[in-house]
Amino acid sequence: MTIYGFRHSFATLMSEKGMDKEVLRELMGHAEFETTDFYYIHVSEERKKKEFERVNFEQFQGKSSQNKGKIFTAKRKIKTLKLA
Repeated sequence: MTIYGFRHSFATLMSEKGMDKEVLRELMGHAEFETTDFYYIHVSEERKKKEFERVNFEQFQGKSSQNKGKIFTAKRKIKTLKLA
């Protein structure tokens, strides 16, 4: 692992944990957050999966039991995406 690998990992992890973007920008030593965001923050597979699940949960929350099959299908799609 290189020093830049550590910087990328740090920026990604702090972003995933919800660190304020201006604080992260300052810690990374960048003049603009766009530099930090564009070059250093990566979206992990776990983050993609959680976001997909969150959106599907919100979409089907509080609706009829007919949506249970749709939720199951969405979860199966997540597993398929992860394997691909």
